[in-house]
Amino acid sequence: MLYLMQKEIKTYLLYLTLLIPLALYWLLSRDTLGVLPPLVQGLMITGLTVIPVIANEQYEDKHKGYDFMRILPIKTGEIIAAKFMTLCSVAAILVLFNCLFFSFFNNDASTLAVSRSFILLSALASTIIGAIVYIGIFLLGYTIFLKVTASLMIILGMIPPLILKYMRPELDQAITNALAFMENLSWLKAIGITLIIFIALSVLATLIKKNR
Repeated sequence: MLYLMQKEIKTYLLYLTLLIPLALYWLLSRDTLGVLPPLVQGLMITGLTVIPVIANEQYEDKHKGYDFMRILPIKTGEIIAAKFMTLCSVAAILVLFNCLFFSFFNNDASTLAVSRSFILLSALASTIIGAIVYIGIFLLGYTIFLKVTASLMIILGMIPPLILKYMRPELDQAITNALAFMENLSWLKAIGITLIIFIALSVLATLIKKNR
């Protein structure tokens, strides 16, 4: 299991090096967090967890990695578990890093609570997205999944401008409600619910991969 996780995490480490120069930039350019750093760091978490999943699966597809592992004394469940545990571990590390990083800024308690909760929610959402990416690739194959995802991204990219144009008052209220929700977020409940969904998706991914 540990060997499989080490194999997966090499790609993550390459992308995680991007955190250091960005963190230094925020520290040198700002005294308080404001909106931008937590927002960018949250988006970074999504990229740093999901993109390596796609990169690893591209490697597996190109080099027939799953076909090779089938001839080894390794169960499919162990392979999938290693991939999902690596994804979850990286997300947890990113949450810890950012929560500690935010402590270096001069912030009031409310801003710090919202910023940390936003990071947590970004990480939790990223683990679910990463799990769905695995399932999509296992079901459709790497190439078809990328084509479908690209089409969906184009369609989804059209939605924000429409919301800004036709639903601005509702959007402002939604942002206000979201900030209040994050300030009072129960981390234990959020993590618990996400873990249940994540484990269910990992079981589904294992069952799909066993039949492929």
